[in-house]
Amino acid sequence: MNVSIALDISHRLPGYHIGVAVISDLTNSGIIKSKPEIQPSAQLQIAAWEKAAALMGINPKQFPQANANLHSRFSQKKQLPRVNPIVDLANIFSLETGLPIGIHDLDHITRDIEIRPGQENDSYQSLNQKSRETITDPLVYTFGHTIMTRNWTWRLSDTTKVTSATKNIIIFVDALPPQLPESTLNTTQTLAEKLVKKFGGQIQFTGLLTSAFNQIAFNHQHVEKKSSDQIDEFLTRGVANIIPGKSELEKILHSDTKLNIYLGIDPTSVNIHLGHAFPLRKLQTLVDLGHHVTFLIGDFTALIGDTSDKDTERPVLTYEQIEANFQTYKTQASKILDFSRVKVVHNSEWLKNLTFEDVVKLTRHFTLNDFISRELIRKRLDDGRSVSLPEVLYPVMQGYDSWYMDTDLQLGGTDQTFNMQAGRTLQKDLRHKESFVLSTGFLEGTDGRKMSKSWGNAIWLTDEPNDMYGKVMRLKDDLIIQYFTLATNISTPEIEKLKSRLNSGENPMNLKKELALTIVTELYDHNRAISAQDFFVTSVQQQQIPQYVPTMTITNHNSNIIDVLVETKLAKSNSDARRLIDQGGVKLDGQRVSDYKQEVHSGQVLSSGSHKHIKII
Repeated sequence: MNVSIALDISHRLPGYHIGVAVISDLTNSGIIKSKPEIQPSAQLQIAAWEKAAALMGINPKQFPQANANLHSRFSQKKQLPRVNPIVDLANIFSLETGLPIGIHDLDHITRDIEIRPGQENDSYQSLNQKSRETITDPLVYTFGHTIMTRNWTWRLSDTTKVTSATKNIIIFVDALPPQLPESTLNTTQTLAEKLVKKFGGQIQFTGLLTSAFNQIAFNHQHVEKKSSDQIDEFLTRGVANIIPGKSELEKILHSDTKLNIYLGIDPTSVNIHLGHAFPLRKLQTLVDLGHHVTFLIGDFTALIGDTSDKDTERPVLTYEQIEANFQTYKTQASKILDFSRVKVVHNSEWLKNLTFEDVVKLTRHFTLNDFISRELIRKRLDDGRSVSLPEVLYPVMQGYDSWYMDTDLQLGGTDQTFNMQAGRTLQKDLRHKESFVLSTGFLEGTDGRKMSKSWGNAIWLTDEPNDMYGKVMRLKDDLIIQYFTLATNISTPEIEKLKSRLNSGENPMNLKKELALTIVTELYDHNRAISAQDFFVTSVQQQQIPQYVPTMTITNHNSNIIDVLVETKLAKSNSDARRLIDQGGVKLDGQRVSDYKQEVHSGQVLSSGSHKHIKII
């Protein structure tokens, strides 16, 4: 891979140079706590950058460069932004040296990198946003027309941001005179060594871009190894079965063939829990590997209702309900799956056009014997309950989805294996083509049973960070490794290390804290995960009321505690409120409540459980 500075940039900024380092196989975890020690030369760099930015047509007040922004926060005694451990350490280093430092996820960079003036077709994706906008800036870091950093070093893009799952990074240390190139190279090497010491990994390359040497190249075999590792994890991690076989699919995935892949959802449910999210992680891996991925909304099949994992018929929804459900679903799923790189389709586009003759022809490829041999269907029949004819047609229609999209690989839970096999049958019979089915395992609820809303053992993607962290901490010890495997992006080698720590007798509480921090970071961000951790320590472990709690005005001051619990939604009903009190889970200003007639006054803090607190005003 090449990295280059455009010649006109070098001519306009004499002495401008960039230190470059590449590190592979890091583990982005932990907490960075360090007090910056500002070097005397730092202020000189900041002044030089303000002048240079203005020279390049960048307003330094409107678009402060990264080093100036950090120093401004520090001088005003504001807390430095907590992003994730790797970025946090780099920010401290930038603050100390006065040099802008950019770190990018190398696995998301698909072409040579250029530092050049902006061009008409350049696009930028803001942090934590899915949409892109067309922008022409005076100076940008790019690969192709994808902007990595806007306005020189002002703001990084979401496209190449470092996350908790990042393993391979490229570092840029930008510098201007009076900083000497040799000093910048040493600074870059020092930063790389600090990162490797803290997060593991290997330094693959360090180099220097200058006006005289405006292009450098480095070997990026570690990225190719990453792709191979991704394939291996995809085929083994949480996989229950691969049909017709793992070795056949592995061979194709390691070739240059780009597969047509789809995952379908029956949009009768709007809430996603961590178990539902696992197939989405699989789908995102295939997106990252460059395959053609389709996310199918079963709006037509939802008119029938799939009973593969139910012992009763499912409710029938209208098209309007289905579309509303999907929009809610998509908002949650976007935490896992990048929909900007996925094709979204509705199977009504083709299924509603089938004639009765077409349906009859399709049914000739299947037998009723196969359908009624399924365990849940057989159980209903044995119990004397009905099985509707539309239910029999459901696998036929799902099979037609696969054939219509010329699918090479279908993903789904083990309960979908029969339906996915119907797709393989039609591909084989009608196209004489082999295709694959990959079924995933299920993530158990926090108590070891199947995740269920009624059992209260599910962790939902809509849970607030404090609730999410607290739920993970209530996890049964023997589920810790399962959750690391199915509910995070932590690599398999790292999970093996965690397993060894657990087997060697380390306190499971330590691993649960790491798990909770990882899950909240991946679904929200590192900053909110740290806050959730602090909240847990204060409210649960130390049994204290946190310093900052949400407030609520109640309609009737000096109300009975039962009424207040229900009004503040700390309890679902009067009976639920009494149950919470009986179980000792209700406190007022930290004191346990046992009296149903206890009055609540303005200014008091009402607590339900260890991590739900509301101040009454």
